[in-house]
Amino acid sequence: MILLVDEDDGFRCDLARRLRDSGYRVSECISASEVSAAAAGAIRCLIVDYRVGGADGLRLADEFHAAHPHAPVLMVSADRDAAGNADVHRRDFLYFFCKPLSGDVLTRVVATLAPDAGRAAA
Repeated sequence: MILLVDEDDGFRCDLARRLRDSGYRVSECISASEVSAAAAGAIRCLIVDYRVGGADGLRLADEFHAAHPHAPVLMVSADRDAAGNADVHRRDFLYFFCKPLSGDVLTRVVATLAPDAGRAAA
């Protein structure tokens, strides 16, 4: 399963739809506070906004990585300066993407980084 955390309804819903159309199971959250219940399942990949619901996406990424050390984390942000943040580049499990970007791009990245991210039953 893919855990998608982003408060931007348009981006989140479009990406979730594209991932589902590609056969993935997706759990959506609009804030970091929703993640604890969603993360209890078999999450194989996290896609999270750099700033989500007023929280720090990096902290959420670190907590997720501690619980799921083999799962990739894809971080997205409309803040171009966030990509230059030294903390981002020190995390070897983290892949950073700047918005705007196509949901198709992230779907292809998920297929490459997390091919076992929990395809939905046919």
